[in-house]
Amino acid sequence: MDNTSKPSIEMLKAVVDPWIQALTDPAKAQEIVLKRLLKGYSQTEYGRDHHAENVDSYKEFKKAFPVKNYTEVKPMIDQVKEGHIHVLLHEEPLYWGCTKGTTGKSKFFPLTSAYRDQCAIGIKRLFYKYASFKNDVDWLGGYRLNLSSTALLGTLNMGGKEMPYGYSMAVGMDLVNKYAGLPQMTPTQEEINSIQGESTANVWEARYQLIYEKTRDQNITHILTSYSIYLGFANYIYRKYKVYPKDLWNVKFMVGTGQPGSNTRFAPPIKTLYGKSVDIRDSYGGSEGYYGAQMDDKKAWAPFYDFNFYEVQTIQGIKQLHEMIPGEIGSLIVSTDYLPRYHLDDLVLAFESPYFRCIGRENTKLHPYYFGELTGKSDFTYSKPNTLDSWR
Repeated sequence: MDNTSKPSIEMLKAVVDPWIQALTDPAKAQEIVLKRLLKGYSQTEYGRDHHAENVDSYKEFKKAFPVKNYTEVKPMIDQVKEGHIHVLLHEEPLYWGCTKGTTGKSKFFPLTSAYRDQCAIGIKRLFYKYASFKNDVDWLGGYRLNLSSTALLGTLNMGGKEMPYGYSMAVGMDLVNKYAGLPQMTPTQEEINSIQGESTANVWEARYQLIYEKTRDQNITHILTSYSIYLGFANYIYRKYKVYPKDLWNVKFMVGTGQPGSNTRFAPPIKTLYGKSVDIRDSYGGSEGYYGAQMDDKKAWAPFYDFNFYEVQTIQGIKQLHEMIPGEIGSLIVSTDYLPRYHLDDLVLAFESPYFRCIGRENTKLHPYYFGELTGKSDFTYSKPNTLDSWR
């Protein structure tokens, strides 16, 4: 049975069109975004220290604000934790998000209404672009399988106020469910949160068991999580019940987050377990913001140029993301609603505009992936430059 009313193709276009319009003229879209961000920065102590109110161009922005990584912004985030909101923020945080620490120590970020809106609008764009691209809204009448981790690990004291915190991706998906008006998740995030604990094997197995019991007889048509969790869930229910997800549901649409290679090295096992006809789409975001999503069958994501301001550090120097040429690799720098020129440590590979792939971290070994659908070649290989330290 349908759990929500299905939108028309015209309704889909109304949500997707601002994204597409920004992609057609990224320079103009980024100019508008930078002005909006600077207005917010000028209301914070950090922004005023760097004279955000006097910045009137990208050239001035580069000169006024240095590029900073998490270690460098952490002291200001810690001050926000102590209740000094306006050191870095121009609005109260709604939640606190943390990373799982898969590439280092766990990082904490305040999650604001701007983060909430980006998650809600961005995921809606991803879903609706797929529906309009396929001219198919029927799958939106089914449920979204909730394979998230907990969105509530505990609370932290922010200047005398108790604030909830949880894994950022799970918090983001919870916000999407509450504010985006998309098909309902099952199980609910509250049910997922009932299984407390960090991301250990035992906690995940308890979570997988709950998910299986709650959803095995429901109409699951789409899923959004990381590919390691897709594989973990499928392996768990096969070990215990000798069934695969494809035996339970007719999944139409799957979105992968958090790992490079979503449409390359992960695609064969995912299709084997969930169904050969399932369509896979890539989504790119983090605790700091939502950066882009796959908009068609080309295995790459397109930036949300109307959300954040994007730069890359290349061997030739820093430039705007949309100025990259096909085949060029750069280290991503993103300006969000409260983090000016934040260095993510993510390496991106540019294809023909507006397509990009996140191919790994600066401090990890890169592996060649198959990029034939984008380049027209049977294999697209590259090597990691030896001068990454000079990129900064």
